[in-house]
Amino acid sequence: MKKLLALLLSAMMVVSCFAGCGEKPKETEAPESKKEESKAEGESKAEGESKAAESGAPAADGETIKIAYIGPLTGNYETYGRHQRQAIELAVEKVNAEGGINGAMVEVEWNDDKSDPNETTNMAYKVCDEEDVLTVFGPFTTTSALATVDIFKDAQIPVCSGSVSNADWSGLGDGRFFRGDATTQQMCTYFADFIIDEMGLTKVAMYYEQSDWGQGMYDEFVKAFTAKGGEVVYQDIFQIDQKDFNASLSKFKEKEDEYDLFFLVAHLNEASLAVNQMRKLGIDKTILSNNSLQDQVYLDNVGDNGEGQILLTYFGNEGNSDVFEQWKSDYEGKYNENIDSHAFNTTDLINVMFEAMKVSGNDREAFVKAMHEIQDYDGLNAKITMEENGDMTKPLSPFVIKDGQFAAWTKE
Repeated sequence: MKKLLALLLSAMMVVSCFAGCGEKPKETEAPESKKEESKAEGESKAEGESKAAESGAPAADGETIKIAYIGPLTGNYETYGRHQRQAIELAVEKVNAEGGINGAMVEVEWNDDKSDPNETTNMAYKVCDEEDVLTVFGPFTTTSALATVDIFKDAQIPVCSGSVSNADWSGLGDGRFFRGDATTQQMCTYFADFIIDEMGLTKVAMYYEQSDWGQGMYDEFVKAFTAKGGEVVYQDIFQIDQKDFNASLSKFKEKEDEYDLFFLVAHLNEASLAVNQMRKLGIDKTILSNNSLQDQVYLDNVGDNGEGQILLTYFGNEGNSDVFEQWKSDYEGKYNENIDSHAFNTTDLINVMFEAMKVSGNDREAFVKAMHEIQDYDGLNAKITMEENGDMTKPLSPFVIKDGQFAAWTKE
């Protein structure tokens, strides 16, 4: 009997369990206030999507748009990296204050590569693993950019550099590489035309940095200059971080009667030392240089030794657009530091990127397509068009250091 009772109790418990599992929970009705909130949210979202659809831009859905910066925030080119960072920060602050990109806030991830190609490579691998990054801003130098081509290309991530000037770089990225500065080919064509057509000179000595960028400038200039009947009668190279230039400059001094113009291709630190030492040696030839020297730091370093030096660049102390002057005032007021060509090029490029993002949202392929379609965009000082290969068309003009400032060059 005890066994029979135990079996009966067990059977009853099993039946009860199955009945419990099969029972549906009672639905609880939401309070009226919650219903109204949900209805309002739905109407708001629908309205936002409708407006986005009308403008052709994607709805933001409260997301952020992320840019990964890779550049020299410390190291030998820290000055340039600082100007790039400040220009990006100012532009991002402005666009976010105006409501972002279709309602999405722009966010920047800062990666310091010290302009060391090994560091740049590590940063590139890291960034390419981050799916929430829409595009990369950088790298800074040609050497770093060339070291990362295959990494970015394999990841199919858009790359926008405000400074890489290697003529071939943009064509290596399957249409996903863009730049905000003139290429070495464009620059050197401007240089050759200016020297021969405007200055009326045909004999040049050239002193350039031993790097991918320096070699590219030398090769492209010789090609463009000789094609117009000019001649580089003497040339030499110097090392990055070199401090003493006297041995090389002494040879330029010996050959001073053979050339009419001294073409210096250098960045801030080396150019400052080289110019001061060449003037001390008595080399009085007019110096022509690249726009990387358009910086107050350079003017302070060379002082009177820089008087008469000519640069081909994008702006001077006067004759600029109202948009440029407002940006200059905002930048210098915020950072208590003068603008330079890298801050200028960075601002033009980041604003073009924002314009493309209005169409693409967080879609990489749509961003690439939108970048290629930029035509006659109002830049800081000129209309901007992105060429088919990702290069940016912007005119260069000659400026001269006069009374410690960059003034418009005029033919005497």
